[in-house]
Amino acid sequence: LFMIFFSNNSKSSENLSMFEQTYEKTSGPDIASVLSEYSKDALYKSGTYNSGIFTLFDKDYAEKISVEGFRFLIGNDDYVPFGMTALGDLFLLRKKDKEIFILETQLLSFTSPEVTIDGFFNNFLVNKGVIEDVLNRDYANSIYSHLQKLPEYPKCYIPQPYLFLGGKDIPSNYILGDFAVYMELVSQTLLQNPSLMVRGNTDE
Repeated sequence: LFMIFFSNNSKSSENLSMFEQTYEKTSGPDIASVLSEYSKDALYKSGTYNSGIFTLFDKDYAEKISVEGFRFLIGNDDYVPFGMTALGDLFLLRKKDKEIFILETQLLSFTSPEVTIDGFFNNFLVNKGVIEDVLNRDYANSIYSHLQKLPEYPKCYIPQPYLFLGGKDIPSNYILGDFAVYMELVSQTLLQNPSLMVRGNTDE
């Protein structure tokens, strides 16, 4: 498997958080993540981790990400896009209460894992069920077996055509692309097709 899940014993646990014991940065700038401005529990460097299974954005890149086409799901609150999965699902922090949400960009779903920022890193992301079902590690590996390309910072795997437009969800239908560009294109597609803005689930 190209995305390695480190067991809690694979590194010395001395002075390391659960996140640091489980994830290793594999690409990206050597600067703080956008979340460092919002919590002392998120002082992790921006970049991709474990070959791209999870990506943490820096502030400048986060500001490039548009969610305007998803307002029908997320409402009008202010959010900080702070991370993504290899398959381009977006993690958002709601500014007013620091609640975390998951925006599934192809399923048009918006839900909250109901965790604190610290809990997101040190409980949620290290949970094996989350790694399989939310980060979709095994499916990302299947896509890699076709593309032979890793989603290095700040790229993700993108289905062609989009699933919400009837695309078939098979590994051979994915390409690798810049996440901010992808989000802008998805937003434009949704805004141009109002009939799509009734699908999915929301916790907002």
